[in-house]
Order: sequence, then structure tokens, then C-alpha cells
Amino acid sequence: MEHKIYCIFGFLLFVSVNVFAQDLVVTNDNDSLNVEIVKVDAESIHFLQFEPKKQRITLNKSEVKSFQYIYFSQERKTNYFFDPNDTRFKVGLSGGVSVVLSGADRDASDFFKQYVRQVNAGWHGKIEADYYLRNNIGFGLVYDRYMTSGFEPNVIFIDQAQDTIVGELSDKIHINYLGPQVSFNIDTKKQGYTAFIAGGPGIMFYKDRLKRVDPYVATGTAIGVHLSAGLDFVLSDNITMGFELSGTFGALNSYDLKSDSGVETINEKEDISRINISVGIRYFR
Repeated sequence: MEHKIYCIFGFLLFVSVNVFAQDLVVTNDNDSLNVEIVKVDAESIHFLQFEPKKQRITLNKSEVKSFQYIYFSQERKTNYFFDPNDTRFKVGLSGGVSVVLSGADRDASDFFKQYVRQVNAGWHGKIEADYYLRNNIGFGLVYDRYMTSGFEPNVIFIDQAQDTIVGELSDKIHINYLGPQVSFNIDTKKQGYTAFIAGGPGIMFYKDRLKRVDPYVATGTAIGVHLSAGLDFVLSDNITMGFELSGTFGALNSYDLKSDSGVETINEKEDISRINISVGIRYFR
């Protein structure tokens, strides 16, 4: 999975620095325009013009004498045109560090509190896709996966019979989040930068392969909320890359604990909310 993500990131970065051919539009006034034609429909020609200033232009076909694709061959300037209000589709990949907000019980030992702090620090990866119905407001889907683990050998436990047992203390936790979202692209009015915010409800799927001497598997689901905000640097007309701060919030009201002796439902509330700091790359169309 990690290798696939690296390949996708590499491909998107390659596209962002490629050499582009430029198109020609000749108006009825015999003005020859060095542009990039974005779309040609039944009535209009839509294109990006970079000189004397970057702008998107739409001309009626009645105003155009002729046009030709790949008329000029040149390297596009790195001063890219990007208008967040002109986006119809966006897909993003991001990942980074995460911290679960809950901690150990107050009466827990210092050793166990330190172990919980270790387990609460993990990693996450996210993929999202949005379709923009109007201007900069989009609706889409987000999937986020959180991973963390902890391990301590030769830990002393006291069982229900007050007997002392020495064994392994470990956790391997995955929390998957899936849900719809509403996203807003924000025009920062500053060339080369764009910002966004997004959020929505979803479902959180919790799984922990743990050992408290004996092995167990804890599973549960919860209703959650995902919120995010970020600032991106424009790499090309269609690609941005930047930083994101997000949070996934929810709590288990109960969970199933599976062991060799069977499955037991634990009716205890477990907060699985977390904060994420990420680096991401986004493709716009």
C-alpha cells in the first residue's frame, strides 16, 4: 500500500513540472494569442492566457477566426494560474502524525500512563475526492486510516484472584474513518497559495489486537465527525501541495472483546478522538 501511494505522489509531481505545448487562438481582429485551450464547446472557446497577465478567458466562436492546438512549443513559466473558484473536481492524498486525545485513568500507575502516551501517538493516511457543484463549494467522500502500536515485555499484572502474572503488554490499533464531507476552497488573494476547509459526519471502525499476557481482539464502531483546514502551495495549474490540520472526533459506547474463551461486550465509553498534522498533495480539474 505504501509503495502505491509513493508511485501516485511521484506521478503527480512529474506532471506538475512537465513541459507544455501552447495553443494558438486568432481573433477576428487578427490578434494571435499564445494560450492553453481548456475547453471547446458548441458555442465558446475557453482558454488560459499568461501574458500580459494570467487569466481565464471565454470567447464566443463568432469572435474567433481560427484556433490550433500545440502551435507553440515552450516551457511554461512557473508562475502558474490557479483559481479555486473555477474548480469542478478535486482528489487529494495526505498523511502525517496523529495524537489520540484520551489518556490513562488518573489512578493508573506512572508506567501505564507512559505506555498509553506512547500508544496514543501514531500515523495516519487519507484519501478524499470532491465534486464542486457551484463555485468553491464541493461535496465528496473522505477515507482516513489511523495506525499505532505499543509493546512492553515482562510486565507485572495482577489478575482477579490477586495473583501476580508476568507477561506481554502490547497493542496494535487501526481506526478507519469513512464519511461524506462538504469542502470549501478559499481564495487567499495571494498568488501561489490557496486554502481550504472541510468537514462532515462519518463512521469510525475501531480494531485493537492487544495482549495483556493473553491475546485479545477488541472491535467497535462509532459515529464520528471529521474537520480539516489547510494551506497549499500551487505547483501547477492543477496541482497543489501543502500542510493540513485536521481532527477526527468520536467515542465508542461499547466494544466487543474477543478471546480464546469467547466474545464479551464491554459497556464502557472509550474516546477515540484524535488530532492530525499532515502533508498532502491535491489534484484539481
